[in-house]
Amino acid sequence: MLKRTLIIAVTSIALLALSGTTGFAADAPDPAKLYKKCMGCHSKDGKGNPKFRAKKNPNLPDFSDPAWKKKQTHEKVRKGIAEGVPSPCKEGPACNVEKGHYKGKMKGYAKKYSAEELDILTKYVLSFGK
Repeated sequence: MLKRTLIIAVTSIALLALSGTTGFAADAPDPAKLYKKCMGCHSKDGKGNPKFRAKKNPNLPDFSDPAWKKKQTHEKVRKGIAEGVPSPCKEGPACNVEKGHYKGKMKGYAKKYSAEELDILTKYVLSFGK
């Protein structure tokens, strides 16, 4: 019985390796399509939409910035996408509410994305700048 189980396991691993699959389901959501909802503020390259940054949130993170990435974990980024992120914009010259700077928060997307989609999107965000 143990020999049969071992043969099946080795065969399965070999087939996966030969097929070139990554182990993700063929019907897994496309990360770039999931990220489209984010591009209005965060831009296609994750550096942040310059117009949004200038008019609404000068503190918008650049997902490709090594300093920003160093402070992040998968769990922290996933939580931000799911639950939203409060704006660090409070007072001072970097936060000019009269100019329309955003004092609210990024809304959460837990109701729009499944758990699998949140994980895929999180990995995608953390992949910028690699």
